[in-house]
Amino acid sequence: MTAAQVQDQSSSNAWGIPRSKFFRWITVVILLAGAILRVARWIHPRSLWLDEIYLAHSVIGRSLHDLLFKPLDDWQAAPPGFLLLEHFCAAALGTSERSLRLVSLIFGLGSLPLMLAVSRRVLSDGGVALAMGFCSFLGPLIYFSNEVKPYACDVAASLGILLAMLEWWDRPRLHSALVAAGVGVAGIFLSFPAIFVLAGTAIWLLLRRRAARQVMWVGGIWLAAMAVDYFLFLRVSMRGEGRPHVIYFWQARNAFMPQDPWPAIQWIFSDLVEIARNPGAMWLDYPDAAIIGLIVGIAVMAQRGGKLLLVLAPLPVVLIASEEKLYPFADRLALFFVPMYLLIIAVGIESFWSNVGVNWAAKAAAAAIAGFIFLPSARHALGYLAEPPGREESLSAYRWAAQRMHKGDLIFLSRFAEPSFDYYQSEAGWPATMAHSAAVHFQGGPGLQPADAFSDVRTFAGRGRVWLIQIHPDDTESFDTEAITKIAFDQIGTVETSHFEPGVKVYLYNCAKR
Repeated sequence: MTAAQVQDQSSSNAWGIPRSKFFRWITVVILLAGAILRVARWIHPRSLWLDEIYLAHSVIGRSLHDLLFKPLDDWQAAPPGFLLLEHFCAAALGTSERSLRLVSLIFGLGSLPLMLAVSRRVLSDGGVALAMGFCSFLGPLIYFSNEVKPYACDVAASLGILLAMLEWWDRPRLHSALVAAGVGVAGIFLSFPAIFVLAGTAIWLLLRRRAARQVMWVGGIWLAAMAVDYFLFLRVSMRGEGRPHVIYFWQARNAFMPQDPWPAIQWIFSDLVEIARNPGAMWLDYPDAAIIGLIVGIAVMAQRGGKLLLVLAPLPVVLIASEEKLYPFADRLALFFVPMYLLIIAVGIESFWSNVGVNWAAKAAAAAIAGFIFLPSARHALGYLAEPPGREESLSAYRWAAQRMHKGDLIFLSRFAEPSFDYYQSEAGWPATMAHSAAVHFQGGPGLQPADAFSDVRTFAGRGRVWLIQIHPDDTESFDTEAITKIAFDQIGTVETSHFEPGVKVYLYNCAKR
């Protein structure tokens, strides 16, 4: 199908339901499957993990004013619109895991029809079904629809902006400009990376002289909204004590593009491969298939030009921000770009399939790329439908230990177990006298050395029953703190019982004598 035909279809089918009856049913079934997978994951009980607890502490423990206008605790950052919605959810529905994750679920569900409408404007019927299959079953898009973090919001905001800009391209009228202005302002306050989508697509409209006057005044509205967002909210979060820590964290993960040209080119390719592979972005078993589809898709877009390049336009902007160390483009922070990544791949596969005549080798290659991307993702998603994996199931681990607690027991928590202990100790049923007593000990903070770990543990020699609880290993240390601590306890006591949950290890040591 040609670009003109795609545009003609999109004009008569605003929300993207394919006109072909066969693809219409496939697309509807895929969309419903994506919604079911997201709701099922939300229904399934799962403890908050460390980063969620960090953000939940600020949401639950602060007034709305302090939540919006003071730096968040524990190195956290989130856009004001997301924080506002979280605050209202917690106030109206309580502070359970499901309540706190409801905002992300709503945005995760909303991203499905948005992806459908966007893909309709750049793909044929078969391409729409393919793109929706990728989006509906992709593991991270399901997972982050159920986390107390703003990444699902980033996805929905990016798609909403892209849809408004594509509509503006197709119909450069005042109504389309006003919609783009409103969607852009909402996106700015709901999502940090929304500015990359706005900037990239607006620049492309200007370069193509598409509704140039409208773009200028709409861009002025966006700039005003960005200024308000910066001076009221973003500047406050950037002043927080955690910013140097965040920069160091992402530098260690190679999330910033180098400044020199040749290393930058190498980094871009390796980063796009890593985004396809990473569990926080696309989590593909075969990232090479995605890269092939991406390269072909970019080539097709460059050849056709026009509104197809609106999908690709945010990439140069976010790369510049990454090079300036303003935004790490990796892992979950690249999730906002994943729908565009998938659309580009779908363009490449569709071109392979439809524009090579009777070349069955090319058609087989297109089918192989689609299969290597879709089938493993679908297998994972459907396999986790009834029994989703936990991440750090601290609540069930604490409950198990609380049922076996004796008076006089001591508790030794790994460094990053402290937040979950504070958050869940009451709900887990710890004895009231244990909640904030000297019987609870926390391992040392940053810069801990092996000798320090052994020193911490040796103080428990001869002191009877000690519970060792290890959660969220510290991967910033130069050694395995968790293993060293376990070795140290093995030297002063013996394990009486143990219990393991995803992300959590619990040992009961008898340290009375060795």
